[in-house]
Amino acid sequence: MDRFTLSPAHFDSLLKRYGITPGKNPSAQWERASSAQRWSLAKAIVKKTLAWMAGRHPKNGQQQILKAYDGQWKKKAFSRYLPQVDQGGAPWQWGDLKWVMSNEAGAAVRLLFLEEALNQLNPSSVLEVGAGNGINLLVLAARFPLIKFSGIEPTSGGVETAKLVIEDGELPDALVSFSPFPLSDVSAPARIRMEQGSAEHLPYADASVDVVMTSLALEQMEEIRHEALSEIARVAKDWVVMLEPFRDVNQSGQRRAYVRTYDYFQGSIAELARYGLKVEQVCLDMPHKSILGTALVLARRIR
Repeated sequence: MDRFTLSPAHFDSLLKRYGITPGKNPSAQWERASSAQRWSLAKAIVKKTLAWMAGRHPKNGQQQILKAYDGQWKKKAFSRYLPQVDQGGAPWQWGDLKWVMSNEAGAAVRLLFLEEALNQLNPSSVLEVGAGNGINLLVLAARFPLIKFSGIEPTSGGVETAKLVIEDGELPDALVSFSPFPLSDVSAPARIRMEQGSAEHLPYADASVDVVMTSLALEQMEEIRHEALSEIARVAKDWVVMLEPFRDVNQSGQRRAYVRTYDYFQGSIAELARYGLKVEQVCLDMPHKSILGTALVLARRIR
């Protein structure tokens, strides 16, 4: 198994756009954000424990998750992705470096890794499962205009938001500025196929897409993990690319408590073999929120 790496220079250049300078000694801002995060987790743990003691068994099921995300996508305008200095956000870390970053800047970091993966694999077609508001598809389509991009998203809010750009025919200026890499064709997103649907039943034939991709989508699919992974493996012709909070990087301490409390994805990288996926490259050491580790996996579909 090979290690997937990304040039620190690309990462440093991106953070400079947000006025962020990571440091080994956490800033006061990082300490405050981290403390607030721990306090929020502690309250959630107590609330869930009391519910269990009262005979209730609360879980973040798919219907609850979809309702929350549907509202989120409807409210989140693409103008919010325009890079700004001092946006605040959550505590992040990479090795011994620590900094505070917004969710929008975090999306740009993940795009750096997804772009490098597609650059290596050079597919003709890509399907993103759990595409959200289409942020990854829209920017990657403009970066790789020769790739046929498709997206499946269970919420109407996410699909409608993405289609505003697709139907407009051109990437908005805010997303052009947001892109962490040079773009080739800002009209390419108009060719994206975006559909509403569930990862449990992907409307694609067996081995019909070169690469099936997920980015913090399986995170919210623990309840349907087996079905989703089965469908992803079925549809993939050659590769599966997953940037997810695998158990391998959330095995202990605060991260494990966070995953279990909020019923997030708890699958391991080794489990992918059960679905006919052979892991070829993996990155276990990538920038992530301090409370939730993420890993990038490139797995080949074994026929």
